[in-house]
Amino acid sequence: METTLRRLKDVKPADAPYALALVWSDGDKAVVDMTGVIHRSKAFEPLKDVDLFRQVEVINWGDGIAWPNGLDFGGDSLDRLAQVQAVMNSKDFTRWQAELGLSNQEAADLLGVSLNSIKNYRKTDRIPRAVQIACLTLRLDRTVVNALFKPRKSGRPPAAA
Repeated sequence: METTLRRLKDVKPADAPYALALVWSDGDKAVVDMTGVIHRSKAFEPLKDVDLFRQVEVINWGDGIAWPNGLDFGGDSLDRLAQVQAVMNSKDFTRWQAELGLSNQEAADLLGVSLNSIKNYRKTDRIPRAVQIACLTLRLDRTVVNALFKPRKSGRPPAAA
């Protein structure tokens, strides 16, 4: 999978205290919740002040965002937050499976779940978060796929003689 750096066109505070509404230069939109970043990173502690947090702006021709106190956050990291926080549905799961070229059984083996679970993921409105995170990791880091992948032949095994 070839990745290119996405550029931000606009950022605005969203409704939740530490959420941002992002608009990318390609027209895609996302809302990113930065609560975890702010509460788990000492460097971002000053942004617990919601008034300061809301003064966010796009910097460096869309490479990231920054606040008046000098803190900044990269666009690639914002994109990753958006991907992890997005809800994965059956359409997304099916697209992931096709992108990796996995049969249902290969996907089950790779994720460590049953074949029935894979069939259910292909029809459900919401994939469990742990599975979603695993799928995202496998999509972004093909080394993990290569380390765990075992090819499966289609169809039933031959009958014993």
